[in-house]
Amino acid sequence: MPLEAADLLRLCSWFAPDNIPLSLFLNHTQVFPAPLASGIVDLSTLATIISALQKYSLVEISDDNSAISVHRLIQTVIREQNEEEARSKWLSVAVQLVNSASPQDITDYRTWADYTPILPHVLSVVDYAEPLEIELQSVESLLTNAGLYLQGRADYQAALKLFQRALAIGERTLDSDNYAIAQSYNNLGSLLRELGNLPQARFYLEKAIAINEKVYGTEHPDVAIGYNNLGLLLQDLGDLPNAQFYFQKAISISEKALGTDHPNVAIRYNNLGSLLLDLGDLPNARIYIEKAIAINEKTLGMDHPSVAQSYNNLGLLLNQLGDLLNARTYFEKAIAIDEKVYGTDHPSVAISYNNLGLLLNQLGDLPKARTYLEKALKILLEKLGENHPNTQVVRRNLEELG
Repeated sequence: MPLEAADLLRLCSWFAPDNIPLSLFLNHTQVFPAPLASGIVDLSTLATIISALQKYSLVEISDDNSAISVHRLIQTVIREQNEEEARSKWLSVAVQLVNSASPQDITDYRTWADYTPILPHVLSVVDYAEPLEIELQSVESLLTNAGLYLQGRADYQAALKLFQRALAIGERTLDSDNYAIAQSYNNLGSLLRELGNLPQARFYLEKAIAINEKVYGTEHPDVAIGYNNLGLLLQDLGDLPNAQFYFQKAISISEKALGTDHPNVAIRYNNLGSLLLDLGDLPNARIYIEKAIAINEKTLGMDHPSVAQSYNNLGLLLNQLGDLLNARTYFEKAIAIDEKVYGTDHPSVAISYNNLGLLLNQLGDLPKARTYLEKALKILLEKLGENHPNTQVVRRNLEELG
């Protein structure tokens, strides 16, 4: 068997057994040691290596020739046959490979199509590397990225476990005031807020802010992220004055650092607009929500979830102003975007279903109102559970329909 084929099999022994994308090998050859690095030049040379493995029935190739699979027993034998040094070497390469293939900004839904096929292999590699303490800095990054992806897809419990593992690595290997630990605290805090665990969320968000203020001072964009997230939590807690204080601090920092037409600034505008809506300051709420929409439509496009979020807020505002027909238009636009991005079983979609359902009730269309509220409740029960505040709100809304 050619050396390149044997090395490829050693590498694949650390991945999930099924559907290992060929693009993983073709696009990131810089992490390979010799002779594999020089052996994979293009698809043709990779196909030759795979054919050598197929000759011995060691791999199977997918019907569309885009991926290979290796039987679990073969993977186990390969891992156990290698000496400890070889195992460490190829596991390290596997970590570097999936890390190189991971998107820079996994929170951008436009990266998900490329990331989804490699996620099983990311999870497999970190499960092997973490207990052996191999490439721990990269493992921490991979756990964080996978957690952010799963959070975006509303798989909250899986995301929580990955964030906790990333934090444990950071606390074990880094100084207590390292930015990576602050990031883990922020990720945990933001996720716990989504799960409705507000006291624990506040604990982690305030720890993240304390580290970032110490490391960067009080005028850094990372500090602004913490202020923004704390503002969201305080809004959930009903502490609207302090929420407004932190949103305004976040806006001030972000405008200075990024300018007034940056998507991150638009996030802050949208959140302040939502808060002002809660405070009953409709004119200023409208100013900030419409500023957020203008920035996001220009920089992100018309079909981005951030645009949908602002459309939803504008719909709420128009509803309060009595402009029910235009409110309906914006709720429906928000739903169309979020359904396209997330599917029809995501909490963000459920919030818009709830808002549209309440509006339809005001318009006298009780059957459709009930349909949307029931759809919202079903999603929230599945994703967030009976005791989550959002679930309880929607349940009450449905009960009040009569």
